[in-house]
Amino acid sequence: MVTLYNSTLYPGYSGLLIYVNTLNTLFIPGMLFMIFMIAFLGSLMYQQKSMNMTNPGGSFAFASFLTLVVCIILSLIPGLVVTTYLLILLALTIVAVIWVFTSDRG
Repeated sequence: MVTLYNSTLYPGYSGLLIYVNTLNTLFIPGMLFMIFMIAFLGSLMYQQKSMNMTNPGGSFAFASFLTLVVCIILSLIPGLVVTTYLLILLALTIVAVIWVFTSDRG
């Protein structure tokens, strides 16, 4: 049996995200990981191209902060983001910021 998207049960674009998340529980973590990797690799490539050197700690902090902000925005939609993902990203962001402030900027 094929389940179809019911717009009365899940209204709007947020409902579509919730519907896809109920079909596949790894949809939101996969989307957050994709956002993290795009931001991280994009930041590294920009640093390499513009300054001819890279700072992986800074790129890691930027990507984790951006992913945390996206996760906070998505958590405003009830039933979309599990609190565990939000706490993991918060811890990851704290570790990244500590890494940036304790690294040698040489």
